[in-house]
Amino acid sequence: MNKKPEVSVVVPAYNVEEYIGQCLKSILKQTFENIEILCIDDGSRDRTVDIIREYMAKDGRIRLLEQEHQYAGAARNAGIDASRGAYLLFWDADDFFEETAVEEMYREIRKEDSDICICNARQYDTRTGTYKMPKYYLNKKYLPSQIPFSAETVPEYIFNITTNVAWNKMYKKEFVEREGLRFETVQRANDQFFVMLSLAKAKKIAATDEMLINYRINNSQSLTGGFSISPLSSFETLMRIQEALKELKVWRKVEQSFVNKALNGMLYSLKIQTRIHGFITLYNKMKTEGFAQLGITGRTPDYFYSEREYIRYKELMESRDGESYLLEQMRKGVMQNMQDDFENSTAYKIIRKMYRAVKKVRKKEWGEKRASTDAKIKSEGKDISAALFGLRSMRRI
Repeated sequence: MNKKPEVSVVVPAYNVEEYIGQCLKSILKQTFENIEILCIDDGSRDRTVDIIREYMAKDGRIRLLEQEHQYAGAARNAGIDASRGAYLLFWDADDFFEETAVEEMYREIRKEDSDICICNARQYDTRTGTYKMPKYYLNKKYLPSQIPFSAETVPEYIFNITTNVAWNKMYKKEFVEREGLRFETVQRANDQFFVMLSLAKAKKIAATDEMLINYRINNSQSLTGGFSISPLSSFETLMRIQEALKELKVWRKVEQSFVNKALNGMLYSLKIQTRIHGFITLYNKMKTEGFAQLGITGRTPDYFYSEREYIRYKELMESRDGESYLLEQMRKGVMQNMQDDFENSTAYKIIRKMYRAVKKVRKKEWGEKRASTDAKIKSEGKDISAALFGLRSMRRI
Protein backbone atom coordinates (compact mmCIF):
# COMPACT_ATOMS: atom_id res chain seq x y z
CA MET A 1 0.00 0.00 0.00
CA ASN A 2 1.78 3.13 -1.23
CA LYS A 3 -0.85 5.82 -0.64
CA LYS A 4 -0.61 7.33 2.81
CA PRO A 5 -3.77 6.45 4.75
CA GLU A 6 -5.88 9.20 6.25
CA VAL A 7 -7.21 7.04 9.10
CA SER A 8 -5.42 4.29 11.02
CA VAL A 9 -7.69 1.66 12.55
CA VAL A 10 -5.85 -0.03 15.43
CA VAL A 11 -7.25 -3.47 16.32
CA PRO A 12 -5.70 -5.24 19.33
CA ALA A 13 -6.46 -8.96 19.20
CA TYR A 14 -6.05 -11.80 21.66
CA ASN A 15 -7.55 -15.27 21.14
CA VAL A 16 -10.48 -14.00 19.08
CA GLU A 17 -10.58 -16.60 16.30
CA GLU A 18 -14.36 -16.76 16.64
CA TYR A 19 -14.89 -13.04 15.97
CA ILE A 20 -11.89 -11.54 14.15
CA GLY A 21 -13.29 -12.48 10.73
CA GLN A 22 -16.54 -10.57 11.23
CA CYS A 23 -14.58 -7.63 12.65
CA LEU A 24 -12.25 -7.39 9.65
CA LYS A 25 -15.07 -7.86 7.14
CA SER A 26 -16.94 -4.91 8.63
CA ILE A 27 -13.82 -2.72 8.48
CA LEU A 28 -13.00 -3.68 4.91
CA LYS A 29 -16.56 -2.73 3.88
CA GLN A 30 -16.16 0.84 5.13
CA THR A 31 -17.40 3.48 2.68
CA PHE A 32 -14.35 5.56 3.62
CA GLU A 33 -11.62 3.52 1.94
CA ASN A 34 -8.43 5.49 2.62
CA ILE A 35 -7.60 3.58 5.79
CA GLU A 36 -4.97 1.23 7.14
CA ILE A 37 -5.91 -1.60 9.48
CA LEU A 38 -3.25 -2.33 12.09
CA CYS A 39 -3.92 -5.70 13.70
CA ILE A 40 -1.83 -6.00 16.86
CA ASP A 41 -1.79 -9.61 17.98
CA ASP A 42 -1.20 -9.79 21.73
CA GLY A 43 0.27 -13.28 21.87
CA SER A 44 -2.77 -15.26 20.74
CA ARG A 45 -2.61 -19.04 21.10
CA ASP A 46 -5.50 -19.89 18.80
CA ARG A 47 -6.00 -19.27 15.04
CA THR A 48 -6.31 -15.48 15.36
CA VAL A 49 -3.05 -14.75 13.51
CA ASP A 50 -3.80 -17.29 10.77
CA ILE A 51 -7.17 -15.67 10.10
CA ILE A 52 -5.62 -12.19 10.00
CA ARG A 53 -3.05 -13.41 7.48
CA GLU A 54 -5.84 -14.81 5.29
CA TYR A 55 -7.43 -11.36 5.16
CA MET A 56 -4.04 -9.71 4.56
CA ALA A 57 -3.65 -11.81 1.42
CA LYS A 58 -6.93 -10.38 0.12
CA ASP A 59 -6.46 -6.70 1.06
CA GLY A 60 -3.18 -4.79 1.27
CA ARG A 61 -4.59 -2.26 3.72
CA ILE A 62 -4.18 -4.76 6.56
CA ARG A 63 -0.90 -4.88 8.48
CA LEU A 64 -0.03 -7.35 11.24
CA LEU A 65 2.15 -6.65 14.25
CA GLU A 66 2.85 -9.40 16.76
CA GLN A 67 3.93 -9.07 20.39
CA GLU A 68 4.17 -11.16 23.53
CA HIS A 69 1.06 -11.09 25.71
CA GLN A 70 1.13 -7.59 27.26
CA TYR A 71 -2.61 -6.75 27.30
CA ALA A 72 -4.70 -4.42 25.19
CA GLY A 73 -3.12 -1.17 26.38
CA ALA A 74 0.34 -2.16 25.17
CA ALA A 75 -1.16 -3.37 21.88
CA ARG A 76 -2.88 -0.03 21.29
CA ASN A 77 0.34 1.86 22.06
CA ALA A 78 2.15 -0.28 19.50
CA GLY A 79 -0.57 0.65 17.03
CA ILE A 80 -0.09 4.36 17.72
CA ASP A 81 3.65 4.05 17.13
CA ALA A 82 3.20 2.15 13.87
CA SER A 83 0.31 4.22 12.50
CA ARG A 84 0.66 6.42 9.42
CA GLY A 85 -2.77 8.05 9.39
CA ALA A 86 -3.70 11.56 10.51
CA TYR A 87 -6.54 10.13 12.62
CA LEU A 88 -6.75 7.13 14.92
CA LEU A 89 -9.48 4.64 15.74
CA PHE A 90 -9.09 1.96 18.42
CA TRP A 91 -11.53 -0.81 17.59
CA ASP A 92 -11.83 -4.13 19.39
CA ALA A 93 -11.39 -7.40 17.51
CA ASP A 94 -14.60 -8.94 18.85
CA ASP A 95 -16.83 -6.05 17.75
CA PHE A 96 -18.19 -5.13 14.33
CA PHE A 97 -18.96 -1.79 12.74
CA GLU A 98 -21.46 -0.01 10.53
CA GLU A 99 -20.23 0.57 6.97
CA THR A 100 -20.33 4.37 7.35
CA ALA A 101 -18.56 4.45 10.75
CA VAL A 102 -15.21 5.84 9.57
CA GLU A 103 -16.85 8.22 7.10
CA GLU A 104 -19.27 9.69 9.65
CA MET A 105 -16.66 10.23 12.36
CA TYR A 106 -14.07 11.55 9.92
CA ARG A 107 -16.54 14.11 8.61
CA GLU A 108 -17.51 15.29 12.09
CA ILE A 109 -13.97 15.53 13.46
CA ARG A 110 -12.83 17.55 10.45
CA LYS A 111 -15.84 19.85 10.36
CA GLU A 112 -14.45 22.05 13.16
CA ASP A 113 -10.92 20.60 13.27
CA SER A 114 -11.68 18.79 16.54
CA ASP A 115 -9.27 16.67 18.56
CA ILE A 116 -11.82 13.94 19.30
CA CYS A 117 -15.09 12.73 17.82
CA ILE A 118 -17.47 10.60 19.91
CA CYS A 119 -20.12 8.39 18.31
CA ASN A 120 -23.05 6.46 19.72
CA ALA A 121 -23.08 2.66 19.91
CA ARG A 122 -25.29 -0.34 20.50
CA GLN A 123 -24.62 -3.61 22.28
CA TYR A 124 -24.85 -7.00 20.60
CA ASP A 125 -25.57 -9.86 23.00
CA THR A 126 -23.65 -12.93 21.83
CA ARG A 127 -25.83 -15.30 23.86
CA THR A 128 -29.21 -14.09 22.63
CA GLY A 129 -28.36 -12.53 19.27
CA THR A 130 -30.24 -9.37 20.26
CA TYR A 131 -29.30 -5.69 20.36
CA LYS A 132 -29.51 -3.21 23.23
CA MET A 133 -29.29 0.57 22.98
CA PRO A 134 -27.93 1.94 26.28
CA LYS A 135 -27.82 5.70 26.74
CA TYR A 136 -24.38 6.04 28.28
CA TYR A 137 -22.08 5.72 25.23
CA LEU A 138 -23.26 9.20 24.22
CA ASN A 139 -25.37 10.55 27.06
CA LYS A 140 -27.58 13.27 25.61
CA LYS A 141 -28.62 14.29 29.12
CA TYR A 142 -25.19 15.88 29.53
CA LEU A 143 -24.33 16.60 25.90
CA PRO A 144 -24.31 20.38 25.34
CA SER A 145 -26.25 21.99 22.51
CA GLN A 146 -23.09 23.77 21.39
CA ILE A 147 -20.77 21.33 19.60
CA PRO A 148 -17.80 21.06 19.56
CA PHE A 149 -17.37 21.28 23.32
CA SER A 150 -14.51 20.90 25.80
CA ALA A 151 -13.66 20.86 29.50
CA GLU A 152 -13.63 24.65 29.28
CA THR A 153 -17.24 24.88 28.11
CA VAL A 154 -18.83 21.99 30.08
CA PRO A 155 -16.46 21.23 32.99
CA GLU A 156 -19.28 19.92 35.19
CA TYR A 157 -20.18 17.16 32.70
CA ILE A 158 -17.02 16.54 30.67
CA PHE A 159 -16.54 12.97 31.97
CA ASN A 160 -20.25 12.09 32.06
CA ILE A 161 -21.06 12.62 28.39
CA THR A 162 -19.50 9.31 27.37
CA THR A 163 -17.97 6.16 28.79
CA ASN A 164 -14.31 5.44 29.47
CA VAL A 165 -13.81 3.35 26.34
CA ALA A 166 -11.67 4.27 23.35
CA TRP A 167 -13.59 2.32 20.71
CA ASN A 168 -16.39 4.88 20.16
CA LYS A 169 -13.96 7.76 19.62
CA MET A 170 -11.81 8.99 16.75
CA TYR A 171 -8.65 10.88 17.72
CA LYS A 172 -6.50 13.33 15.84
CA LYS A 173 -3.04 11.75 15.93
CA GLU A 174 -1.28 15.10 16.25
CA PHE A 175 -3.31 15.78 19.42
CA VAL A 176 -2.47 12.36 20.89
CA GLU A 177 1.25 12.83 20.25
CA ARG A 178 1.35 16.47 21.37
CA GLU A 179 -0.29 15.66 24.70
CA GLY A 180 1.75 12.50 25.23
CA LEU A 181 -1.35 10.35 25.59
CA ARG A 182 -0.65 6.65 26.09
CA PHE A 183 -2.72 3.68 27.13
CA GLU A 184 -1.81 2.11 30.44
CA THR A 185 -0.25 -1.34 30.18
CA VAL A 186 -2.26 -2.79 33.06
CA GLN A 187 -4.42 -5.88 32.71
CA ARG A 188 -7.80 -4.22 33.24
CA ALA A 189 -9.33 -0.78 32.58
CA ASN A 190 -6.32 0.12 30.43
CA ASP A 191 -8.16 2.73 28.34
CA GLN A 192 -9.70 4.61 31.28
CA PHE A 193 -6.69 6.88 31.86
CA PHE A 194 -6.24 7.59 28.15
CA VAL A 195 -9.90 8.49 27.61
CA MET A 196 -10.42 10.72 30.65
CA LEU A 197 -7.16 12.60 30.18
CA SER A 198 -7.93 13.12 26.50
CA LEU A 199 -11.35 14.54 27.37
CA ALA A 200 -9.77 16.90 29.89
CA LYS A 201 -7.07 18.08 27.45
CA ALA A 202 -8.98 18.36 24.16
CA LYS A 203 -9.71 21.86 22.88
CA LYS A 204 -12.59 20.68 20.68
CA ILE A 205 -14.69 17.52 20.96
CA ALA A 206 -17.17 16.64 18.22
CA ALA A 207 -20.02 14.15 18.49
CA THR A 208 -22.47 12.23 16.33
CA ASP A 209 -25.57 10.45 17.59
CA GLU A 210 -25.28 7.81 14.87
CA MET A 211 -24.93 4.27 16.30
CA LEU A 212 -21.80 3.23 14.45
CA ILE A 213 -20.32 0.57 16.74
CA ASN A 214 -21.74 -2.86 17.56
CA TYR A 215 -20.16 -3.71 20.90
CA ARG A 216 -20.25 -7.40 21.73
CA ILE A 217 -21.31 -8.34 25.27
CA ASN A 218 -21.39 -11.70 27.08
CA ASN A 219 -18.18 -12.61 25.32
CA SER A 220 -15.80 -14.68 27.45
CA GLN A 221 -12.91 -14.15 25.00
CA SER A 222 -12.74 -10.37 25.39
CA LEU A 223 -9.39 -8.77 26.30
CA THR A 224 -11.13 -7.00 29.19
CA GLY A 225 -13.35 -9.76 30.63
CA GLY A 226 -13.14 -11.12 34.19
CA PHE A 227 -12.58 -8.12 36.46
CA SER A 228 -12.35 -10.28 39.59
CA ILE A 229 -8.79 -11.14 38.55
CA SER A 230 -7.76 -7.60 39.53
CA PRO A 231 -10.72 -6.08 41.41
CA LEU A 232 -8.93 -2.86 42.40
CA SER A 233 -7.76 -1.96 38.88
CA SER A 234 -10.47 0.61 38.17
CA PHE A 235 -10.06 2.28 41.57
CA GLU A 236 -6.28 2.51 41.20
CA THR A 237 -6.66 4.00 37.72
CA LEU A 238 -9.11 6.61 38.99
CA MET A 239 -6.63 7.60 41.68
CA ARG A 240 -3.95 8.13 39.01
CA ILE A 241 -6.39 10.18 36.95
CA GLN A 242 -7.25 12.32 39.95
CA GLU A 243 -3.56 13.04 40.54
CA ALA A 244 -3.00 13.84 36.85
CA LEU A 245 -5.94 16.28 36.82
CA LYS A 246 -4.48 18.06 39.83
CA GLU A 247 -1.11 18.31 38.09
CA LEU A 248 -2.86 19.82 35.05
CA LYS A 249 -4.40 22.48 37.34
CA VAL A 250 -7.93 21.60 36.17
CA TRP A 251 -9.04 19.58 39.20
CA ARG A 252 -11.28 22.20 40.81
CA LYS A 253 -12.97 22.89 37.51
CA VAL A 254 -13.82 19.26 36.69
CA GLU A 255 -14.07 17.91 40.25
CA GLN A 256 -17.85 17.41 40.31
CA SER A 257 -17.79 15.63 36.97
CA PHE A 258 -14.96 13.38 38.16
CA VAL A 259 -16.63 12.55 41.48
CA ASN A 260 -19.85 11.52 39.74
CA LYS A 261 -17.91 9.51 37.17
CA ALA A 262 -15.91 7.83 39.92
CA LEU A 263 -19.04 6.87 41.86
CA ASN A 264 -20.63 5.47 38.72
CA GLY A 265 -17.45 3.60 37.85
CA MET A 266 -16.91 2.03 41.25
CA LEU A 267 -20.52 0.90 41.61
CA TYR A 268 -20.20 -0.65 38.16
CA SER A 269 -16.92 -2.33 39.13
CA LEU A 270 -18.65 -3.90 42.12
CA LYS A 271 -21.53 -5.02 39.92
CA ILE A 272 -19.38 -6.80 37.33
CA GLN A 273 -17.28 -8.78 39.78
CA THR A 274 -17.66 -12.48 39.06
CA ARG A 275 -16.09 -13.94 42.21
CA ILE A 276 -16.95 -13.41 45.85
CA HIS A 277 -13.34 -12.77 46.83
CA GLY A 278 -12.99 -10.04 44.20
CA PHE A 279 -16.22 -8.41 45.32
CA ILE A 280 -15.29 -8.47 49.03
CA THR A 281 -11.81 -7.09 48.31
CA LEU A 282 -13.25 -4.15 46.40
CA TYR A 283 -16.12 -3.62 48.86
CA ASN A 284 -13.75 -3.43 51.84
CA LYS A 285 -11.42 -1.05 50.02
CA MET A 286 -14.17 1.33 48.97
CA LYS A 287 -16.00 1.35 52.29
CA THR A 288 -12.94 1.87 54.49
CA GLU A 289 -11.10 4.48 52.43
CA GLY A 290 -11.70 4.26 48.69
CA PHE A 291 -14.79 6.46 48.41
CA ALA A 292 -13.13 9.08 50.61
CA GLN A 293 -9.93 9.06 48.56
CA LEU A 294 -11.91 9.64 45.37
CA GLY A 295 -13.66 12.65 46.92
CA ILE A 296 -17.08 10.99 47.14
CA THR A 297 -17.49 10.89 50.93
CA GLY A 298 -19.02 13.91 52.66
CA ARG A 299 -20.95 15.31 49.69
CA THR A 300 -24.56 16.42 49.96
CA PRO A 301 -27.14 14.44 47.95
CA ASP A 302 -27.65 17.28 45.45
CA TYR A 303 -23.97 17.05 44.44
CA PHE A 304 -24.67 13.78 42.65
CA TYR A 305 -26.26 13.51 39.22
CA SER A 306 -27.93 10.14 39.83
CA GLU A 307 -30.21 9.69 42.83
CA ARG A 308 -30.18 5.93 42.29
CA GLU A 309 -26.38 5.77 42.42
CA TYR A 310 -26.32 7.93 45.55
CA ILE A 311 -28.82 5.60 47.24
CA ARG A 312 -26.71 2.55 46.33
CA TYR A 313 -23.64 4.30 47.72
CA LYS A 314 -25.43 5.05 51.01
CA GLU A 315 -26.69 1.47 51.25
CA LEU A 316 -23.15 0.19 50.84
CA MET A 317 -21.72 2.55 53.45
CA GLU A 318 -24.45 1.65 55.94
CA SER A 319 -24.25 -2.11 55.36
CA ARG A 320 -22.71 -4.30 58.05
CA ASP A 321 -20.24 -6.15 55.85
CA GLY A 322 -19.59 -7.16 52.28
CA GLU A 323 -21.26 -10.54 52.48
CA SER A 324 -24.59 -9.29 53.77
CA TYR A 325 -24.53 -6.40 51.29
CA LEU A 326 -23.79 -8.81 48.45
CA LEU A 327 -26.65 -11.11 49.41
CA GLU A 328 -29.06 -8.20 49.63
CA GLN A 329 -27.98 -6.87 46.23
CA MET A 330 -28.38 -10.31 44.66
CA ARG A 331 -31.87 -10.54 46.11
CA LYS A 332 -32.62 -7.23 44.38
CA GLY A 333 -31.25 -8.61 41.11
CA VAL A 334 -28.26 -6.23 41.02
CA MET A 335 -25.29 -8.58 41.44
CA GLN A 336 -26.18 -11.42 39.07
CA ASN A 337 -22.61 -12.07 37.88
CA MET A 338 -21.77 -13.96 41.07
CA GLN A 339 -25.02 -15.91 41.27
CA ASP A 340 -23.49 -19.26 40.26
CA ASP A 341 -20.38 -18.80 42.38
CA PHE A 342 -22.44 -17.86 45.42
CA GLU A 343 -25.25 -20.41 45.04
CA ASN A 344 -22.80 -23.29 44.73
CA SER A 345 -21.20 -22.45 48.06
CA THR A 346 -21.85 -24.28 51.32
CA ALA A 347 -22.38 -20.96 53.07
CA TYR A 348 -25.13 -20.00 50.65
CA LYS A 349 -26.96 -23.27 51.31
CA ILE A 350 -26.83 -22.59 55.05
CA ILE A 351 -28.07 -19.03 54.57
CA ARG A 352 -30.82 -20.17 52.23
CA LYS A 353 -31.98 -22.69 54.84
CA MET A 354 -32.08 -19.96 57.47
CA TYR A 355 -34.09 -17.64 55.26
CA ARG A 356 -36.56 -20.43 54.60
CA ALA A 357 -36.87 -20.86 58.36
CA VAL A 358 -37.60 -17.16 58.76
CA LYS A 359 -40.19 -17.32 55.99
CA LYS A 360 -41.83 -20.29 57.70
CA VAL A 361 -41.97 -18.40 60.99
CA ARG A 362 -43.57 -15.41 59.26
CA LYS A 363 -46.21 -17.57 57.60
CA LYS A 364 -46.99 -19.60 60.71
CA GLU A 365 -47.34 -16.66 63.05
CA TRP A 366 -48.92 -14.19 60.64
CA GLY A 367 -52.13 -14.18 62.62
CA GLU A 368 -50.46 -13.86 66.01
CA LYS A 369 -49.40 -10.71 67.75
CA ARG A 370 -47.05 -8.54 65.68
CA ALA A 371 -44.60 -8.05 68.53
CA SER A 372 -44.14 -11.77 69.02
CA THR A 373 -43.55 -12.38 65.31
CA ASP A 374 -41.06 -9.53 65.03
CA ALA A 375 -39.10 -10.83 67.99
CA LYS A 376 -38.68 -14.28 66.44
CA ILE A 377 -37.75 -12.87 63.05
CA LYS A 378 -35.21 -10.58 64.66
CA SER A 379 -33.67 -13.54 66.49
CA GLU A 380 -33.43 -15.57 63.29
CA GLY A 381 -32.01 -12.54 61.52
CA LYS A 382 -29.09 -12.39 63.94
CA ASP A 383 -28.21 -15.98 63.09
CA ILE A 384 -28.29 -15.13 59.39
CA SER A 385 -26.00 -12.14 59.87
CA ALA A 386 -23.59 -14.34 61.82
CA ALA A 387 -23.53 -16.87 59.00
CA LEU A 388 -22.93 -14.13 56.46
CA PHE A 389 -20.15 -12.70 58.59
CA GLY A 390 -18.41 -16.07 58.47
CA LEU A 391 -18.01 -15.72 54.72
CA ARG A 392 -15.39 -13.01 55.23
CA SER A 393 -12.69 -15.55 56.00
CA MET A 394 -13.22 -17.37 52.72
CA ARG A 395 -11.17 -16.37 49.66
CA ARG A 396 -13.51 -18.00 47.20
CA ILE A 397 -16.46 -20.22 48.01
